[in-house]
Amino acid sequence: MGFWSSIGSAISSGFSAVCSAVSSIGSALSSFATSVGSIILSSANTVATVIQSLGSAFGIIKPDEKIDDLGDRALQAAEQGIRPENFETYNAYMAEIRAFELKPEKSNQYSMETKQLAGIGITCKAIEEKFELRQGMAGQMAAMVALNPSFFTAHRLEGWFQSETDINKIIDYFENKLGASDSFKIEQQLIATEKQQSNKSEWQIEIELDQVKADLHQAIEKFTH
Repeated sequence: MGFWSSIGSAISSGFSAVCSAVSSIGSALSSFATSVGSIILSSANTVATVIQSLGSAFGIIKPDEKIDDLGDRALQAAEQGIRPENFETYNAYMAEIRAFELKPEKSNQYSMETKQLAGIGITCKAIEEKFELRQGMAGQMAAMVALNPSFFTAHRLEGWFQSETDINKIIDYFENKLGASDSFKIEQQLIATEKQQSNKSEWQIEIELDQVKADLHQAIEKFTH
């Protein structure tokens, strides 16, 4: 995880009940919860709104579905052994949990935050599969939304996905994991996309990108101390 590895270490001694519940859904969700779950929970409503918007735009979430309801279904289905790793594709898993019959008494046992985090997690995993992202990348993107919701908006993120820019490298760019050449190329692509969506100059966008990266690292430092 690199950028996020310190988060898991920071919360390991006081692992929240919410992250623990989400981890029960399966191995992929366990990794998601331990690496970025606590960050996302710091702004769960905002992140849920953004990820639901992306899921709807990409055809992952149906118009009448809510991300917390999907999370509720995933949590209850996991108790019956229905987990993502038991299916060949995430589409097959999503179809199964949609058909799962919810038990109201079970729903009442889970907090809204737990349902939201679970729903965010399974939607992020579906996004990773749809766009062939590296494991954990959509979860890291969701954490970035929590840390800087004014920049990482649904509109901006959707624009990145619709562009020809490699989403894996965009996330690596904000983590400062790219070499100088790749970082420059991604920055130029981000600037080009941003210019299509705003009246900002290239110089203004470059300054903003540098500030966003600095703010993210500062936020992580605060989270782990």
